[in-house]
Amino acid sequence: MDEAVGMTTIDSETLPEGTADRPLVTFALFAYNQEKYIREAVEGAFSQTYEPLEIILSDDCSSDRTYEIMQEMAEGYRGSHRVRLRRSEVNRGLGIHIRYVVEIARGYLIVVAAGDDVSLPHRTISLVELIEDENSLFAASNYNTMHDNGELTGENIQNDYTGNYLWSITDADPKHFANGAAAAYRRDFLQAALYAARKAIETGNLYNEDILFAAFAVAVSQLPSEYTSGALINYRINPLSLSNFRVQNATIGAEILLIERESFRARSRLACLQAVNEIAESYPELDKKLRRKLIQSDMRLSLIEIAACSPRFLTRLPQLAKAKTLKELRIFLARLFGVRALATARVLKRRIKANLASEVSHEEG
Repeated sequence: MDEAVGMTTIDSETLPEGTADRPLVTFALFAYNQEKYIREAVEGAFSQTYEPLEIILSDDCSSDRTYEIMQEMAEGYRGSHRVRLRRSEVNRGLGIHIRYVVEIARGYLIVVAAGDDVSLPHRTISLVELIEDENSLFAASNYNTMHDNGELTGENIQNDYTGNYLWSITDADPKHFANGAAAAYRRDFLQAALYAARKAIETGNLYNEDILFAAFAVAVSQLPSEYTSGALINYRINPLSLSNFRVQNATIGAEILLIERESFRARSRLACLQAVNEIAESYPELDKKLRRKLIQSDMRLSLIEIAACSPRFLTRLPQLAKAKTLKELRIFLARLFGVRALATARVLKRRIKANLASEVSHEEG
């Protein structure tokens, strides 16, 4: 059930429901704590040239003014698209957020957008035509990258699937991947994928939705269509995002933030692994491609990292027994005591060895 504070729909009196030649499409904008960027993202949604178009502006219970800005813009919209506004009652995480929106979407195709990116006006119509021409279930497009301040830093970058985490734990073709920020999916594809990984999604920790959808694409032997004629979206490289965050200084606040984000990464990775395993239980095509030992090792490592990032020392310490390799032990100790503490310990160890060697040499002399 959709836990929404309220749903507002702004309809055009002349909006058609869609025809066989021109079906209704949904443009879904997912937002959470993005008040700095959301206005540009909504303007990009409103600028889409495809019709008939349903635009869903969805907020996952932001603590800033993201929802209020979306509400103001929706109420002031006077275009031909149908605009629907929703907000989650509590923050549930991206996986559940996507599931809620897919449940209420009416379009046969769902174009996905993030609250800090900007879709170009021809994005929807280009993806619709591509999917229809190639009779595919989903598609990805080229994109531009832009700095946090909106300045373009890269142009016409092709869908990059080679470095995705999924390919390290499966023997599948990497071309099953579509960059989630620049993708569009048939609604029935999303419904099936979300249902196949429903237990992992319910954890609230699934944030790498493109890995989930790529795993499902492997399961059903489907490759995405790729729009390479030009960029269709400006993808923002946000330095504070999960994938781009780096500690810039050595303050205690930065260290705490790093630990929180490392814990977030570990929980998200664990949810991805759970989702992949869950899909494989129902789809032999994916199951036969899994690298089981590596998945088990990564799941164990994720649990160790999550426990090691706990603010309670007594909660973290017993997890030491779960480390089965030197790598896992090092990561656990780094999370438990801090990277600097380990570095200091190594320096002291070398000094102690050097002093012992010096004493032995002196005694022998």
